[in-house]
Amino acid sequence: MMNATTPARYVESLFGLEGELAVVTGANQGIGLGIAESLARAGADIIGVSYDMPEGESTVRTVVEGLGRKFTPLCADFSVREQVTELAEDLAGRGVLERIPAGRWAEASDIAGAVLFLCSHAADYVHGVILPVDGGWLAR
Repeated sequence: MMNATTPARYVESLFGLEGELAVVTGANQGIGLGIAESLARAGADIIGVSYDMPEGESTVRTVVEGLGRKFTPLCADFSVREQVTELAEDLAGRGVLERIPAGRWAEASDIAGAVLFLCSHAADYVHGVILPVDGGWLAR
């Protein structure tokens, strides 16, 4: 990183995602589409997830593949528990789960514990902090 010879190479060394795989929910439109494009521009291949994600042509596929990245569409409705479970199993099969240090997906109680803490008097002096509840993902 410190050997970057130009500002552009320095920024690329910090933010480049070449060889990474990103899962983007809501990738078919709006903010999700914008995130998929940004990650693909930085070099990541994209797994796009949406309740209405087409198998064939789509705007997000055109954008991602137009940037020379691989695109994999997955369809899942996050309001249907069975579809979320199937998505988790599919992603685990693609090696995503192995990258989470906790070795498992989050459960509702994992998130609820953090929410309870932040809402309690135990967190009265906690201000301006981001509390990652990510199974150690950021600490990798």
